[in-house]
Amino acid sequence: MILLRRLYSFWALFWFVFTFLLLFPFFWLFIQRKSWQPYTVILNKIWSYTFFTIIGLRIEKRYLFQPKSDGQYVYCANHGSFLDIAMLVYLLPDFFAYIGKESIRKVPLFGYMFVKLHITVNRSSRKDSHRALVDAMEKAAGGRSLAIFPEGKIDQKVQPGLTPFKDGAFRIAIEKGLPIVPVCMPLNWYLLPDDGKLLPNFGKALAIVYPPIETKGMTEADVPVLREQVFNLLSTEIQKYNTLIKL
Repeated sequence: MILLRRLYSFWALFWFVFTFLLLFPFFWLFIQRKSWQPYTVILNKIWSYTFFTIIGLRIEKRYLFQPKSDGQYVYCANHGSFLDIAMLVYLLPDFFAYIGKESIRKVPLFGYMFVKLHITVNRSSRKDSHRALVDAMEKAAGGRSLAIFPEGKIDQKVQPGLTPFKDGAFRIAIEKGLPIVPVCMPLNWYLLPDDGKLLPNFGKALAIVYPPIETKGMTEADVPVLREQVFNLLSTEIQKYNTLIKL
């Protein structure tokens, strides 16, 4: 069984990289002009749909709320696996900006694309965290949605579960008057554990988009309540699906 999982891991990694390399010239072209950058959404859709189809990963999408491609939101998702970024691309329709860790910059080609379109942050640096917050505010002011993992990292030790949320996503949403849209991917931690082994498990993925939580009229004093509301929702849902769904 371990041999089969290892072979599947190489198969998935190959197609993840190969499909990206095929599309990279088009990514590079669209990145060069700001007015063209929203078209990278199409490339991301092609990439994620092709990748998940070829590796045979079935994804059940449940939209309790259907985001609009021309809408603007702050998506808050749980973070338990390297699958999460690709799955959000697969799931969400609009030209959103990720906030990702600084080390992504070092990934050949992908890092170049990421820093041109998204936001990186070194969370161990208060100065860089502030810079990333300002950058996110600017992108939101420019009309883009944001996709943020409020945990700030993957912590395999708490799976299936959550680490305490940071305030950034909720401060941005309140400052810009944008709705928070919770997104739950309760099984990714199991399908591709972040345990250093890169040994996937077989099963069906699940992704759920919840109704938006409006923030208009809120102030910074409401950040803790809003943060706890989203944390409790995602934590409850993660536990429910890991209890009821047979993997």
